[in-house]
Order: sequence, then structure tokens, then C-alpha cells
Amino acid sequence: MLALLVLNMLLAHAMSKDIRIGGLFDNSRFERDEVAFLVAIEEINADPTILANHTLIPTIREIDIGDAGGVMRQACRLAEDGVSIVVGTPTSSSSIAASHALSGTKIPMISNAATSPMLSNKGLYPDFIRVVPPDSQQSQVLTDLMERFGWTRFAVITSDDDYGVGGVQSLIDQAYVRDWSVLSVQRVPAAVTVDTYQQALKAVRAIKDAGARFIVLNCLGFTAAGILKAAEQVGLLGLGHQYIVTDGITANEHMLLDGTIEARARAIGMLGSRPDARPSPRILAFLERWENLDKAQYPTAGEPEQVNVFSILNYDAAWTAALALDAAILEHGENIIQPITEPVCGSLNTPELPNHAILKEKILGLDYDTALTGRIAFDELGDRLHQHYEIVNFPRAVDSFTTVGDWSLSDGVSVDLALVSWAGGVASPPDGRVSLEGAHLKISTIIEPPFVVRSSNGGISGYCVDIMNQLASTEGFTYELIESDDPVYGAEISPGIFNGLIGQVQFREVDAIIGAITVTAARVRAVTFMPSFMGVSTSFLTVKPDVQQPNAWSFLEVFDDEIWWAILFMLVAFSLSIWIFESYSPSASSTRSEKWSNFGLLYAPFTTLLYFAGNGAGALPSSHAGRLLHASFGVVALILMAIYEGNLTASLAKQSLSKTLDTLADLTTDGITLTTVDGSAPLAYLANTPSLRGLIPKLNNLVNRSQTGYAQVNSGEIDAFIFDRPLLEYAAGNDASCSLRVASEEFQEASYAFALQEGSIYSTKFAQAMLRLQEDGTLEALSSRWLGLGPCVEEAGADVSEIPQTVTINYVAGLFYIIAGTIIAVTIYAILYTYLCKLEAKHVTKTGYTPSGRGVERHKSKHFILGSNGELTENHHPRRFNTMELFEESLDRTESHV
Repeated sequence: MLALLVLNMLLAHAMSKDIRIGGLFDNSRFERDEVAFLVAIEEINADPTILANHTLIPTIREIDIGDAGGVMRQACRLAEDGVSIVVGTPTSSSSIAASHALSGTKIPMISNAATSPMLSNKGLYPDFIRVVPPDSQQSQVLTDLMERFGWTRFAVITSDDDYGVGGVQSLIDQAYVRDWSVLSVQRVPAAVTVDTYQQALKAVRAIKDAGARFIVLNCLGFTAAGILKAAEQVGLLGLGHQYIVTDGITANEHMLLDGTIEARARAIGMLGSRPDARPSPRILAFLERWENLDKAQYPTAGEPEQVNVFSILNYDAAWTAALALDAAILEHGENIIQPITEPVCGSLNTPELPNHAILKEKILGLDYDTALTGRIAFDELGDRLHQHYEIVNFPRAVDSFTTVGDWSLSDGVSVDLALVSWAGGVASPPDGRVSLEGAHLKISTIIEPPFVVRSSNGGISGYCVDIMNQLASTEGFTYELIESDDPVYGAEISPGIFNGLIGQVQFREVDAIIGAITVTAARVRAVTFMPSFMGVSTSFLTVKPDVQQPNAWSFLEVFDDEIWWAILFMLVAFSLSIWIFESYSPSASSTRSEKWSNFGLLYAPFTTLLYFAGNGAGALPSSHAGRLLHASFGVVALILMAIYEGNLTASLAKQSLSKTLDTLADLTTDGITLTTVDGSAPLAYLANTPSLRGLIPKLNNLVNRSQTGYAQVNSGEIDAFIFDRPLLEYAAGNDASCSLRVASEEFQEASYAFALQEGSIYSTKFAQAMLRLQEDGTLEALSSRWLGLGPCVEEAGADVSEIPQTVTINYVAGLFYIIAGTIIAVTIYAILYTYLCKLEAKHVTKTGYTPSGRGVERHKSKHFILGSNGELTENHHPRRFNTMELFEESLDRTESHV
């Protein structure tokens, strides 16, 4: 169709003098540029005020912008076709190739899209002119834009072609002049291949490792599409990151988007620039004509929204060429237009005509304001003057970049923030400041004693608040502390998306979050953590076992009081019975042994206790009844001792079993109910650890706050609450009833840390400040102040759950008290007995006789009894000397004497 159009132009102007104008276009990507060029030629030929009696004949050569050799061959052929001026090409690399091919002929070349600063080098490209401003101009626009938001630390990803390399150098130069930090510069191939994507992955990983949040993309749209896909894969896209893009992307969004929702979502929030081609009366008239073009002749026409700024600039490039030709003819006559007639391609001596230099001079001398893109004039380097740029943004609502501001050399940059869509759906631009001094931060937290405590006056204090106060004091910033409406630390509710505190900082609702926030692998991908301020492990909270601590008389508690009273009654009854049977039973006198011959009432209890203890008395009772009673008592004593021993063992075992919930293995017991905080790090640990997944079914109604878990354990609603050990210890130590305890087993070693927005510019400053607090002992001092275990520490300290597994001194101390008391009593008795024996001996020595009728006198080895006639008669069956009778007799004599 386009060939027919050219043929029609030739036939329509057969009677006029022809001027050939060349075009180099890549219809595979930039087909609209050619249509805009042909529309301009048609209008020029129809305008009687320009090039009167002359007709422009478009001579177009198709190129592949990626084939530099092919571009040079097509440029040579245009010269041989006799063109006076060439319009094109659409990229810097292809324009460089074409300029090299045309340099010997001096044929001027006007480009609509080649922006590389390299083309401003007139020593290499003397005949190159462009109606688009160079990237050196765009670099100033972008740096002014970044300065507007304080984004002074950035990285660059550029394509490895002339457009990318030349543009990035101008940007780096601008950053150097402004004393900014370029964190990383990465190059990727401009071509889209599988290998390109792998190199893009490598580039974005390097950018992420450099800690950059603000990334400049300097490439064409199709290259940017692969970079953004790779960036999404490594987590360098979306909330917390800002992409600033050049006109190779903003003016070719059809290359950036592939029609998928994913590609469109990646582009949301981009901010960039492009040459100003906003609707003006001239542009609106051009778009109206474009919409009404015959699609049979112009297949890509009919859709005004598909016309980009470079297509419009190509229209202006054709008019610029026509105006220069008209000016040259008016000044020098028709002979100034002389086509080359000699071979160019492959010739060592390229023909050169003086009229080409005159045409270049006329182009550089133009200054007109009727172009679609406004005033066109050139400097001595062939670069366009008086440029304006649009500041554009890719919004959530439409599939193309929209204008949100502008830039001019005189007025600088301006942006209407109300029109901007930011990445991640936030309402404000990411903060690019580096220094904390003078900053005012918004910080969120949740109440979790002792880390964050609500004071009696309604304020918020605690360990974490004191740490933040120290940081604010040393770094010179202020902050507003708010209590989160979503009182959880943060669970991953969908891949990469968190709720609670983590979600607040992830979606940039706040600058930072503080509290007992556990660092996890999932959370690290969403936020930036400061250095840890405390190590932490996980354990579980249970109630204390209902066991009394042993005392000196615990061994008596094996039997209740009724049994002990029964045993005492039995001992007394047995003692009396034995004494009666041995003293008065007729069967006792004939068989009584020497041990039982002087059995008295006071001797009976001792014999009874010996038999009860299982030691016997050395001989059986002499009476038949006594022996029968002795046998029955022995059986009863044996049974009672067996029952006592069994109950004592059972009591110890029961106390040992009361300590069952102390390890993770104990929690697997049937009937044990557990809970933890929904979305917490301990829950994630249980779910991700194969050996512990069996506990998941036991979790009974996950709670939203740790305080609810404490209360459920205290009330007996659940058996154990799994959570962070420091919080559990604080809860147990400060429990009003002192009835809680923490298990001895610990698992899941982790750490607590504050968190900032991902890629926060403050991360380095906070990291340095936090490390200083660790080194100077501030954190340790604050920890000692806030992390005491509370009033229940003595009763429920670290060893409160340790119940003895064997009998301790506390259980049997009473027995030793009895023995000690017995020793003291026996000692007193022995002293008294010795004294009485000496008193007896003294009495016998003095008087020569013993008390009459009641006493017994010892005379050597024989025993005598004093008869009524005053004579001593030998007694062959002496009775044991009764000390008590002697004592009573001594008292009687003392009283008589007195």
C-alpha cells in the first residue's frame, strides 16, 4: 500500500520538478514513524506556499535497527537514489551507522529519535541534526526530577547500545556535579533473548545488593520489560522502589506492555520524561487527520492514541527538511538541488556535492514555531534548542503514561503530586533523605509488656520505647508513636503480603515499627530490619503443678491423721496387753526367760516399738496370750509398714508426674490442648518444622494477642501457650496469683529487632546508632531495668518447676528431730540414773543396809534379805534393785531429817 502511495505522488507531480527526500525506518517496531513522514510529505506537496513548482518524492528504505551493517547499506542506496536529505533513523545506534555511511556525501540527516550525546560530536558526525533533544538534556530533566524528591542515591540499568551507554554517561556526569551517590551501574543487552533475561537477573541482583531503592532505566521499552520482570523475581519492584525512566520507555509504552496484567502491574508507579508533545491546536488537528486516514493506504492509522511523540517528531523532521530546501532554492536557485549520480556504496572515493553543505547550513539556520512540537531551532552542534519535556507517570487506571508535570530550562521541574500513582499504592513519594537529623518519623507499635507498656496516665513506655528515645536523642530526630489498630506483629496473608505491624511498614503507612518483633526469613523480604537488640527463644507457658513443698514432717503426710492416731492407740493397747499377760498370766511364770523375768510396765512400750519397727525384742513373750498377741501385732506392723512404703513411693511418683508438661515431647500427650498467637513466628516455626507439625492439630483456637493466651492458661482453658520465652517469663513473674510457670525446654533461637521500610534510606544510620547502643552498654542497662521477672520470681523462678525425683532431707527431717530428741532425753536419763546409782552406793556404804521391806542390798555376788529377827538370810532369787524405790526412800529420809 505504501508503495502505491509513493507511485501516486510521482504521477501527480510529473509536470513539476522533483526533489527526492530519503527515509530510513524500521517498520517492525516503528511503523507509525513512516506514516507520519508520508503524511507530512503529502501536506507539504499540497501547500502552495512552500517549494512552489517542486514536488517532494519520498524514497524509503526499510532497515533493521539491530543490524548496523544493513543500516549502512540502505543509507548508501539512498544516496545513490539521489536524495537531498535523509529523515531517520529511530534509534541512536542506527543513526550512528547511517551517519557513517553518509558522511562522505555530506547529505544532511535529520533524526526524530536518536538522542545519544555521542551524535553531538561534529568531528565524527558533522551532518547529523535532530529535532529531538539529546540525552544530555534529558539527564538534566531526570536529575532535576530526582532532586525534587530528594532521591540522591540511585542506581542505573542501561542497555548496551549507543542510546543506553551515551545517556547513562550524561546522567552520571549530572550526578557527579551535584555530589550525589551512584550506587551501581549495570548494563544489559538491548536485544530480547533468553540470555538477555539471565543477564537482567544478574543486573537487578547487583542493584539490590547495593541497597538501591531508586533505579534509573535508560533503554527502550522492550528491554525495560525484561528488566522489570527480573526485578520482580528478585524483589526489586513495587512498594519501596522507584523507577525513573527515559523517553525510550515513556514514548514507547507499547513495547513495555505485552497485553498482560502482570506487565501492566510492573509498570505502575514509573516516573519519567519525554519530549513535550501534549495536545495543542496543531497536534489535535494532526490527530484528527490521522484518525481519518485511509487505512488501505496507511494501515497503522486510525487510532490517535497509538501516535507517540517520536511519530510527531518525525512529522516535524519532514517539515524541517522541506523548509530548509525551500530556503536554499529561494537563495541559490534550483541548481542547488543536484542529486549524486556516481556510485556511493563500495566506492573508495565518495562523491561530494557543495549543495549538501548549503542545505545543512539552511537547516541549522531555521527558527520557526509552527511545528507540532513547538518552536524548532538548532545550535551549532545540530541539537534542538528551546526544549520542553513532559513529566509522565504510569498510572493504575490506564495503559499508557500520563502527564503529571513538565520541565523547561527556564522554569525547571514541576509535578502535580495529586496526579501521580506511586508504586505499592501509597499516597506519597518515597523519601530520599539520608540524614536522620531533623527528620520526623511516624512509628507504630502494639502493647506487649515489658517491651511496650501502657502507662497509668495513658502514655506508652517500655523497653523498646526507651531504646527509640535513646536513638532519637543521639541522632537528632523526632517521632510520633502510634498504637496499631491491627494488634499483631505480622502474618503473611498472601505471598509477600503481610498484615499487622509488618504490613504497615511494608505498605509505607509508617516509617518504622518497634516492639518484640521476631526476625524471620519471610519478613526480611518485606521490610528492612535494624540490628537485633535482643536474642530470643521459644518455649511454652503452663500452670504450676499443685504440689506442696516438702517440710520436716512430710513423711507423716503419707498417712492421714486418723491412721496415725489408730497406730498410736494400737501401740498403747499392745503395750498394756503384753504387760498384763506377762505379769499375771499363769503360763508366764513357768516359761519366763531371763529377759522377761523382770518385765515391767515401763518396759512394755519399748518392746512394742521394737516389734513395730521389725527388730523384735530378742525373745518371744513367755505367756501364751502374749505370744499370740505378739504374732498378730507383727503381721499388722508388717502390713502397715508395707502400706507406708508403698504410699510414700506413690506420693513421690505423683509429684514427679505433676511435672509432665516441660518438654515438646510432653505436649504430644493425648488430651493436651495448646495455642499460640495467630501469624506469629512460633506458629510459622511449628508449621515449617517437620518434627513439630504434629502439634498443629492440637492448637486450640489461635489467639490474636499474647495476653489472651496467658489468661487461657491461667483459667485452665488450655494446657500450654507457646510463645517467645522472654514474654512468657515476664508473664509468669508478674502473674497476680503466681500460678504460672515456663517450661524448661527452649527451641527456635531467633532475635528481636525494629523494622524500617524496605530499602529505607535511614537503615544505615539506624544500624550504626543501634550498634553504638550495644557497645556502650545502653541496651544492657535498659534490659536490666525492664526485663526483671517480677514479684513471683522467688516462688516461680527458674527452678520452680523442679520437683524432687527422690526423697530429700525435707521429707525426713522430722525423723532426725526425733532421734536428736531421743538422744537428748536418753542423755538426761543416763545422767540422772548415774547420779541415783551413786546415791544408792553411798547410802549402802553409810548404813550397811537397804530400805526395809522394799529395797534390796547387794553384797558382793550374793544377795541377802534381812529377816524380822535381825539376821541376814541368803536370797537365791533376788529381785532387780528398784532404783525408783531407793529414790523414794531417800526422799522420805530427807523429809524426816528435815
